[in-house]
Amino acid sequence: MQVRLLSAPLGAIVEGLDVKKVDRAMWQELNELFCRHKVLVFPSQVLSPEEQISFARNWGELLRHPYAGLEG
Repeated sequence: MQVRLLSAPLGAIVEGLDVKKVDRAMWQELNELFCRHKVLVFPSQVLSPEEQISFARNWGELLRHPYAGLEG
């Protein structure tokens, strides 16, 4: 995994990581990066909607945006 800081006042790009295969130790490292940089970008990830939901659930409870226009 490589981490590059963005030129903005916050954020980092995380490369060389398949977010579908992250173990618990890696989640701890990603969470520390998130706490430090506030925004993480994971380029070149191809995720189904279910895989994206699974990945997002590791960060906490998911809330449906009221304007998403999705049923369910």
